[in-house]
Amino acid sequence: MPKVSIIVPIYNVEKYLDRCMQSLLNQTLKDIEIIMVDDKSPDNCPKLCDEYAKHDSRIKVIHKKNGGLGFARNSGIEIATGDYIAFIDSDDFVDETMFEIMYNKAQKENSEIVYCNNYVYHSESKSVTKSNAPLNYDKTFKGRDVIEEVLKNMIASSPNDSSDRKYYMSVWRGIFKKEIVDGIRFVSEREYLSEDILYQVKVLQRANTVTMINDYLYYYRENLSSLTHKYRKDRIQKSIILYEYLTNELKDIIAESNEDWSIRLLKFLYGYFRFSLFSNIAAKASIDNLKHDFNYCCNYFNTISFYSKYPVNVLPYKHKLILFLFKHNMFYCFYLLAKIAK
Repeated sequence: MPKVSIIVPIYNVEKYLDRCMQSLLNQTLKDIEIIMVDDKSPDNCPKLCDEYAKHDSRIKVIHKKNGGLGFARNSGIEIATGDYIAFIDSDDFVDETMFEIMYNKAQKENSEIVYCNNYVYHSESKSVTKSNAPLNYDKTFKGRDVIEEVLKNMIASSPNDSSDRKYYMSVWRGIFKKEIVDGIRFVSEREYLSEDILYQVKVLQRANTVTMINDYLYYYRENLSSLTHKYRKDRIQKSIILYEYLTNELKDIIAESNEDWSIRLLKFLYGYFRFSLFSNIAAKASIDNLKHDFNYCCNYFNTISFYSKYPVNVLPYKHKLILFLFKHNMFYCFYLLAKIAK
């Protein structure tokens, strides 16, 4: 049994694939398996996958009908045999010590999940910057702290914190004990804006021990041609679907805990609304479309009585201002603010 199964969904990444694969093939932890999932890529990736497999017995290749990132990961999970499972996006790459460090930490702390920090690789300038680290030291969470500290702060940070969340939700930051992810599958990113947070919610509710390490081991490639940087007319509706799904998924935790969970979910929604609108403005959507999206947000906030439930008075000034604009349906002021912020 390999120590770590690394699942790599592949679609239209021919120019990035070799850097990703070399960073995996040269891992200092040799006892790994690499599962390349070709999601019916239209470029030369299917052939490249088979070539990699010919030269290294640790590589398995799946060729499947196109279904998107989440379903490609699921195909990899189904054949993974490692003690731990990891997910790497094929346009990214990793430090060659990543899985040795993380696996050894998992063994030392008896952790079912280990998360690392990441760099951001800027493709145009070929420069690297550090992402904001939630912790500047290693820390292990046990028992109820996995839910009350890790999961809660992955959904959203406290209202008086200017950041949207304390801990990043991306699954590529972690390794996951296979036994706790058995039976859990990703939803489609075509249906939900974030398949990662929905997966993390299910997995973290099963975990008893989670470790975060301060090592920067993953290189996330900033890709300006990705869906995140394009106009999507369904962003707001999908944000609401995601919020309602999470609210239902966490209803038992909310019921047995305190109102802080409901407040975190409201902040989650506000963050997604703000990000979606800012993204669509950056993508140069028409004023009519943007105004429609903004009104949709305002109406939904009123529908769920957001302003009577959320402690706006404790927010940092920037967020107080933005929510003031939402509350009073001041689209053009919001639009101008977004342009200035850019």
